[in-house]
Formats: sequence, C-alpha cells, structure tokens
Amino acid sequence: MKKYLLILLTLFSLSPGWAQKDKLHSKNKKALAFFEDALVAYNRRLDADACELFKKALVEDDKFLEARVTLADILTDLGRFEEAEANWEKLLLQDKDFFPRAYLRLSIAQMGSAKFDKAIPNLETFLKRPIVTGK
Repeated sequence: MKKYLLILLTLFSLSPGWAQKDKLHSKNKKALAFFEDALVAYNRRLDADACELFKKALVEDDKFLEARVTLADILTDLGRFEEAEANWEKLLLQDKDFFPRAYLRLSIAQMGSAKFDKAIPNLETFLKRPIVTGK
C-alpha cells in the first residue's frame, strides 16, 4: 500500500506532461514499471538506484523519452559526463524538440568532459532556439 501511495505522490509531483501515463512516450508495461520505480528512487535521493532503473526502462523501450531525459539529467548532475553526453545525444536524435534544455544540458556534460569544441556549438544552438513555455 505504501509503495502505491509513494508512486501516486511521485506522479502528482511531476510536471503535468509526465503525470499521466497515457501522455508518456512508452506503452511498454515493463518500461513503465521500471520508470515508476526509478521516480520513487529518485525522489528518495537514491540516484544510483534511480539510474539503474531508468536504464532498465530504456532496455525495455529505447525510445522512452521521459526515461532518457531523466537519466541524462541525473548523470549530468552526478558528474558522469560521458554517459550523460551519450544519453543527451540519443535523445536529440530521437526528438530534438522534446526537451527544450537538452542542448544546454548536453553542452554542460561536454564541458564537464573538457570537450569545449563540441560544447560551444551546442550551447549556441540552445541560445538560438525559441523559448518554449507551457510545454
């Protein structure tokens, strides 16, 4: 019972676009279950556990955008820049408009790896993109 309550609270604490299962970019039941467990771990500040669960969700559904974004974001924050960069790049190949700050976060991961020659163009791309609100 507590697990279901935590999952519900987690889902309600997300942005409106991610709070409803029918709006997520996966219909794979295993991927969705791993994603929900990963969100619980992430909200408990268990970042390593959350990363592993997001990775499992992506094994089940490699095109699960919300799992990819959240994994890449955590990896960037943890300073695991090479892994983060790979995930940001996969996300941008799948859908460059899904997460407006993806180019910014990619450039941060690249700067963390001292790949300034790659980071600067991505930062410039981010700065040139229109500001998106309400998404």
